[in-house]
Amino acid sequence: MDNSIIAYVIGVTYANADGSSRQEIIGNCRKGDELILLREPSNPYDINAIKVCTFKKPGFFSRLLRRKPVLLQLGYLSEYVASRIAPLMDEGVHVQAVVNEIEQSEKVETGHSGTVIESIHECLVEISAENVKWDTDRNPVLA
Repeated sequence: MDNSIIAYVIGVTYANADGSSRQEIIGNCRKGDELILLREPSNPYDINAIKVCTFKKPGFFSRLLRRKPVLLQLGYLSEYVASRIAPLMDEGVHVQAVVNEIEQSEKVETGHSGTVIESIHECLVEISAENVKWDTDRNPVLA
């Protein structure tokens, strides 16, 4: 059994509600960056939904004005992974996540105006939980 699992962040090509680009946010992330996992039980598509976020640290002048860090959403954990982790979070288990890898891929679309190639950032996260091991099917087992 492993101490952590690796999972893709999904929904990375959508814009956030505030108009910010998830692709731009992911593009500014680095391996090892700490991430914040937030439960979203009122999500109409998945009651186990877990948002994957990072903090934008305030710059020098913002710190002088005592501005707080801003939470930025990268996307969500997949429904499968969220269904394993949400019950742990709901029971108060401390779950941690860090950027494991940022991958660059290309999305190719051909339409009436020709072929468009778009570069896409994919984000893999490493997830661990206090006193939890993970079996090969990514099921949590209390240690």
